[in-house]
Amino acid sequence: VYDVDKNPIEVDEKTLAMEHNVYGIAIEGNEVLIVPQRQEGFDFPGGHVKRGEHHLNALKREFFEETGLDIEVGEPICADTVFFKHPKRDYPTQHIGLIYAVSITGGKISTDNFSKHEKTYARKAKFVTLDELKSLQYTSGLHHQLPTIIAYIKQHTQKA
Repeated sequence: VYDVDKNPIEVDEKTLAMEHNVYGIAIEGNEVLIVPQRQEGFDFPGGHVKRGEHHLNALKREFFEETGLDIEVGEPICADTVFFKHPKRDYPTQHIGLIYAVSITGGKISTDNFSKHEKTYARKAKFVTLDELKSLQYTSGLHHQLPTIIAYIKQHTQKA
């Protein structure tokens, strides 16, 4: 298990909280949709799977909440498990993340559905080029998968 600065820490596995998250990669032309976070950071739209909720339904719900856009879920891109201890929580977490390709089917980009917590750190979703994406800090715990995600984006973007 690691802290948010990626320093190893020891924890009792019995204290691990389990968290499942899903994220969507939406590509239009030569750009990909991100949710800017904090100063120069970003994450892909998505989030927590609620207990009893199917992960694909969670992706549609979370994507809409964070972007205002409706989606159709496509192929899986990658998955990872990350262990970390968030500084604002008293317990370590085992985070399982699934990342899917998605197609936008409707809606318009908006922050109207942000939770109270999301309003403290997230900003309005926007499309960026791959070069812009590479200049930003990926705030997700799934940073080990960023090369796989970037390779997928490269393979599926149109050359301008």
